[in-house]
Order: sequence, then C-alpha cells, then structure tokens
Amino acid sequence: MNTVKMVDPTDVLWKRIGAFLIDVIIPAVIGAILWLFLPRFVPSIIVFVLVIANSVVLQGVTGASVGKHLVGIRTVDAEGKVCGVGKAFVRWLMWIVDAFPYCLPLVGFITFFSSKEHQRVGDRVAKTYVVDKQYAGSPPFAMAFPSDPDQPPYRVSTMSPYQSGPINAPHAAPGTVHEEPQAEGAPTGYEASPAKPGNEPVWDPDRGAYVRWDARHNTWLAFDEETREWRPTA
Repeated sequence: MNTVKMVDPTDVLWKRIGAFLIDVIIPAVIGAILWLFLPRFVPSIIVFVLVIANSVVLQGVTGASVGKHLVGIRTVDAEGKVCGVGKAFVRWLMWIVDAFPYCLPLVGFITFFSSKEHQRVGDRVAKTYVVDKQYAGSPPFAMAFPSDPDQPPYRVSTMSPYQSGPINAPHAAPGTVHEEPQAEGAPTGYEASPAKPGNEPVWDPDRGAYVRWDARHNTWLAFDEETREWRPTA
C-alpha cells in the first residue's frame, strides 16, 4: 500500500482572503478620513497612489503587499523568486476580470479553486503564484513524499485536494497522485521545522537539501538531486 504525504505551498485561501480585506480596508479608511478635510478629487488620487504603491511597488519589490506581509504569504514566480514590479502590475490590472461581478470577486474565487496551483486570472496571466512565506524561494508546486523512505519526493502533476498529513493512496480522493512518476529533479528551497528522528523527509536550509533519519543505520541521510539518491550526511 503506497502512502504519501502531500505539501502544497499555494493552499493559502483563507490567508489570501485576509490579505485582500486588509489591502482594501486600509486605503478605504484613509480615503474616508481625507474626504472630510480635502477637496473631493484629492482623496481619490491619494487612495489610487496608495493602492499602486501597495499592490504593485511594495508587492513587486518584497513579494507581498501590506496585507500579505501581515498574514504571512508571498507572491512569487515559477522559480519561487519575488514576482517583480512588472508581474505585480499585471496581476493587479487583471482585477478588472477577477473582481467580476464587482460586488464579490467570484471570478477570482472560481479560478482559484479550479486551478492546480490555486491561481486566479491575474496569477495565470502574470505567471505568478501565492504561497505561504515559509516556501518563498522554493518552486511553488505541490510535492508528494512516498512512504518508502528510499524514494525521492516528486512533484504532483494532477488536480488534487492536497490534504496535509499522510494520505492512504488507494482510498484517496480522485486525482491524488499515489504512483511513482517519471523521474524529476526534486525542487530546492522547501523549509520545514527541525526534524525529529523519523522517516519523513524535511528541508535542511543549512545543507540546501532534503534530509531524513535512517533508523536502520542510525544516521542522517541527505537527498542528492544529481544522482537522485539518499546519501549519508557528512
């Protein structure tokens, strides 16, 4: 029986909703206050500048708007790097589509749930991904860890609910990957909390590799991406 552990860096729906609300409420409150003291067109201009500075400039340079910084998520490209101002502008501009019908961003919600990497239209057009901040710098794709500790982790290539923790493959939801795929290089950059002796691979940022505890030989093993083998750590 093949059991896998799934890790999906882009499964951050509630954090994205929280960040969205923060990024909407802050300029709205500022605009409402300014509306009491300044000529009518001035607050609108100031709010527009704040939105661009937050959603495009700040997010493009640091990988997150104020809201995303507060809830702990980042916007990255396909390599896990900070998205950049250009991509941030494109994904912001595509709110024209994602926000429809404008009373509620239904298009954004639908495309988020219908895509494997949870991308709204703006993300698909800009080729960006929103991930938990602990995975920033890593390829933003779902990974599977086979129950066999001698097998390397591999990227999930089908639509899946991406449950956390162990998944019993023969009884998993439709679309869950539970068979060893064609060899692919394991991505780098995945972080995890300090490992306790056990079979589950975790990311060791000091070595820049996945590591796991080999109870049979009482030693730590590190995954070598070039040879796709688990080797004793130095």
